[in-house]
Amino acid sequence: MAARPWVARILRVFQGIFKGGNMPNDLTDQILRTIPLLNNMSGSGRALIAARSHFIDLEKDAFLIHKGDSHNGFFITVYGNIKISFTSAEGKEHVVRIIGPGQSFCEATMFLDKPSPATVQTITDAKVLFIPRSAIFQCIKEDANCMHGILTSLSREIFLLGSELESLTLDSSQQRVIRYLLQHLHPENTRGSKCAVELPANKNTIALHLNLAPETLSRVLHQLSEKGLLKVEGKIIHVLDIQKLHNL
Repeated sequence: MAARPWVARILRVFQGIFKGGNMPNDLTDQILRTIPLLNNMSGSGRALIAARSHFIDLEKDAFLIHKGDSHNGFFITVYGNIKISFTSAEGKEHVVRIIGPGQSFCEATMFLDKPSPATVQTITDAKVLFIPRSAIFQCIKEDANCMHGILTSLSREIFLLGSELESLTLDSSQQRVIRYLLQHLHPENTRGSKCAVELPANKNTIALHLNLAPETLSRVLHQLSEKGLLKVEGKIIHVLDIQKLHNL
């Protein structure tokens, strides 16, 4: 998914200035306005939510939510990367989502009022904005447009999860890797047919997200590199021919 324009601004601002501190009010409001769950809300509704919300600073590998925990709100990632994962009885982990700056999570479980079925853990140092459920419910009562945004946002999540499930069950390992890279192209880094994709996590975590063995992911990247379609430099994947990659 392409990065929103405001993300770059926030990342620049956060280079040692606000880390561990408070966010300026204008940036807090800008964050709220970019989230689909809230983008149909009135200014007064956003002001109410901003007044009741708070930021949480997290170190790398910190657990925000354990499986079975209850939480009375949802979160927006301001900077850093976070993974949502399930672990089987045998200890096998599957990474359902990797959340980056400008993305929200835990909206559905907030409304269900049930324990979390998944674990939420940071991949890097991170800062998140916590939005309490009580503030959302009050806005729903006072602003009919708020409910429209919520339904649209949750419907979009269901659609994306269905699309990902289809890919995981029907696509080959190469198709999964190509699909992932194409979904994470950043338009601002695109020059003609070339583009750079920065992986939000190490290759082991990306492999778990794609339901692949780490060695399978490495093999696919190597094969695509031999075909002259990619150049791998650590977490940076240079896509050398977007159209040819798309046609595979």
